[in-house]
Amino acid sequence: MRLDVIRDDVAARIELDDGTSLVLDRSTDLSIEDAARTARLNDGVLIADVAQVDGSPSAWLRFPAGSVRVIGTKLVLTAAADRAG
Repeated sequence: MRLDVIRDDVAARIELDDGTSLVLDRSTDLSIEDAARTARLNDGVLIADVAQVDGSPSAWLRFPAGSVRVIGTKLVLTAAADRAG
């Protein structure tokens, strides 16, 4: 599945079945990968409130400069081809 924000002037909020919520800033490019609880932030800003799910694998947020293993926390990730923060 791929989630794209189509208009440049809006953000999107996504609620996942495991209780995780994702807020994508406008013009953010996010892909949900085939691996369990894994997403790739290709470009833009993501606010993630990742649910801790007992018995499930850790969540992974990947981006052009690396990746973050998440074990239930809230974080903001900014990514572009030449930087991440």
